[in-house]
Amino acid sequence: MNVVRSLFALLVVPAAGLAAPRDELLRLIPEDYTFCVVVQNLRGLARSDGDPAFLKGVAESPMLKQFQDSPEAKKFQAVLETIFKDLQVTPEQLWRDILGDAIVFAYRKGPADQKDKEDGLLLVNARDEKLLARLVDRINELQKKGGELKGVEPVGHAGGYFRRVKSVESEKPDYYALRGHRLLFSGSEDLLKSMLAGLDRGGAEEPVLVRRMKQLGVDGHPFVCLVNPRSFDSDLVASAKAGKPAEQWFLKEFTNYWKAVDGLAISMNFAPAVEIGLSLNVRKETMPKAAARFFTEAGKKSPLWSRIPDDALFAFVGRAHLESLVGIIGSFLTERDRTKVLDAVADAVRTFLESDELGPAVRGLGPDAGFWVTRPDPADKTWWPQGILAVKVADDADGRLAEQAALRGLDFLARSACLSEKQLRIRSEKQGDVEVRYLTHASAFPPGFRPGFASKGGYIVVASSPQTITRFNPPTETATDADEVPILRISAAGWRQYLNDHRAGLTEYLAAAKGLDAAMLGQQVDSLMPLFDALDRVELVQRTGPERLNLILRFKEAKK
Repeated sequence: MNVVRSLFALLVVPAAGLAAPRDELLRLIPEDYTFCVVVQNLRGLARSDGDPAFLKGVAESPMLKQFQDSPEAKKFQAVLETIFKDLQVTPEQLWRDILGDAIVFAYRKGPADQKDKEDGLLLVNARDEKLLARLVDRINELQKKGGELKGVEPVGHAGGYFRRVKSVESEKPDYYALRGHRLLFSGSEDLLKSMLAGLDRGGAEEPVLVRRMKQLGVDGHPFVCLVNPRSFDSDLVASAKAGKPAEQWFLKEFTNYWKAVDGLAISMNFAPAVEIGLSLNVRKETMPKAAARFFTEAGKKSPLWSRIPDDALFAFVGRAHLESLVGIIGSFLTERDRTKVLDAVADAVRTFLESDELGPAVRGLGPDAGFWVTRPDPADKTWWPQGILAVKVADDADGRLAEQAALRGLDFLARSACLSEKQLRIRSEKQGDVEVRYLTHASAFPPGFRPGFASKGGYIVVASSPQTITRFNPPTETATDADEVPILRISAAGWRQYLNDHRAGLTEYLAAAKGLDAAMLGQQVDSLMPLFDALDRVELVQRTGPERLNLILRFKEAKK
């Protein structure tokens, strides 16, 4: 396809915008849209201190530089230069004066019985209206020269719009209108007329989509993709009536959750850190009870975070009542399938747990659970990181049953491993009143790696060594409400320090284990260092409100 023809689509590349121009564009979007992409405020970001440091680190990494020097990258660069030359516009003009205020792209799928009735629209609010008009004329001229357009026909008198007639008669025309700083473009004439009528009407009330963005907490984000859940309701109902019984049951239960979602958005933000977010506007009171309890617990900050160093290489901590999670999963299964799953689980754990104890054991585990990896303690004299998994057990009869079942299960797995590997040995040691059981191997394990398990301070603990269990100080605090709850964290600073200190031991072990060249593996590790130098951490956090859930993946820059 001719690259010039796709410029209308390319106009949805990231752009900048002010709230007022954006709001006036969003006022024109039909309420039954399927999804809507909003790009705004990037001109202001371009005038800030510059690109995020971690993006510069990515650009400076040997891997990306190697790609930039590749023939494919050079061809792509040549294509871009040709496009700008043909359009008679510079990249700076396109960014600053055309894509500098606000861009909105919306798509609306057709009715279930008229799939071909789908339509879409593109709205642009440009700072330089003369350049916008000239650019549109240039695109039309190039497409006519290229044989893609037969002609551009005015419709109506002054203040009307234009029909772009395709050279291939079977292809439908598309339509556009210029109103000062605004470009309105659509493949549907009726939709364009509706937008023009809305533009003429104006309005003082807040547009529906602006209100939705505020409810989702993404109002000021430069890039937002809004999804209208109601656009898919009829499809879910139709799908739930077809297919096999298990599929019908699953979709029927999924519909109960889906109907509680009033809005959904995927967004990007760049200040104060680069963030990618998923936001849901949810009516929690309409959700199944098990799901409501699950999300309530997940919205609290676990006390385990107080035991995890800020420079942990990796940390994942969550709160979930296992009984609620099992209830959610079970609700998506038919009665027959639930019975099969329960029977399979009971058979798998029957060596250390009676079938009638399964329910109490599930109730006794959680809700706090976490897994994290830290740099090795200097006293251990090894390059192998410390890893630990900790799961809370309830302080009641169910918790005590779950604790004993977990220890028996872990012991069973350890002894089974010893039966399959002759050099594996299971040993134990006392750490005060805590008994730690662990595995050793004469040659297979890395230095310092002696995986073990224990029950300590109300937690079932599985760790990379008995020393790691010794250092674990079980928290006694309870979970707390917080505006932002961490879920996952990766410390780039921690990795940078770890690789600086233990690069040789790590690469030598991996090379020997995988049959690789240690020097080449070391070079690959070195190629990642610019990224680690620019980043402080990567984290996944959760924000909750009365009717809102936000999951945010954040890239925090290293402190200068």
